Amino acid sequence: MTRLLLIFLTLPLTLQAQLTIRPTAGPNILDGDPPHLLVTGLQPGQPATVHALRLADAYSPTPSAPTSVLAHAQATFFADPTGRIDLDTAAPIRGTYLSPDPQGLLWSGTRLPLEGDPTQPFTRNLHLQPNDILLHIEVPSSQSADTTIHLTDAAETLDLQPVALPHLNGFFARPKANPKANPTPTIILLHGSEGGNPASARAALRL
Repeated sequence: MTRLLLIFLTLPLTLQAQLTIRPTAGPNILDGDPPHLLVTGLQPGQPATVHALRLADAYSPTPSAPTSVLAHAQATFFADPTGRIDLDTAAPIRGTYLSPDPQGLLWSGTRLPLEGDPTQPFTRNLHLQPNDILLHIEVPSSQSADTTIHLTDAAETLDLQPVALPHLNGFFARPKANPKANPTPTIILLHGSEGGNPASARAALRL
């Protein structure tokens, strides 16, 4: 009688995790607040580059109407031992900002023409709305992922009233919900060369 010896070998199976970038604060961010961006799905120590694209106005030294352009920020990081990048605390190894900064991708950047950069396809044929920011992440393995966040001025929660006096020009902002119910802290925001605008009054929300 012939006996057969069966040997089963168990081989490790490596599954490629899905690359994602998401704002843990949600898709709607109060302008001026950090979006708390988190990248997942990387290998430990794997480099990844995060890009941020938004509409912006470019001004020339001579008095003229601004030109619409794309503001392009980027930063490259190494994933932590769990395959994640927490952009609140991670330090870029290169990019348009170089120190840990939760809002680094929102304030840094370089100018691109509105039609994008031909050498970077993800910057082409964008349909961004004002205050939209496209976040694009790419890794050397040609993986990529996108998400969009929207900056809000919380107009639905604020009453804005223009102030126009002979020696004072600005806006008064107060919460819409029961403005007299409780004492509310007050902030006076003095404008500089930008001249002031209604959006600046949103600073009252961050008291």
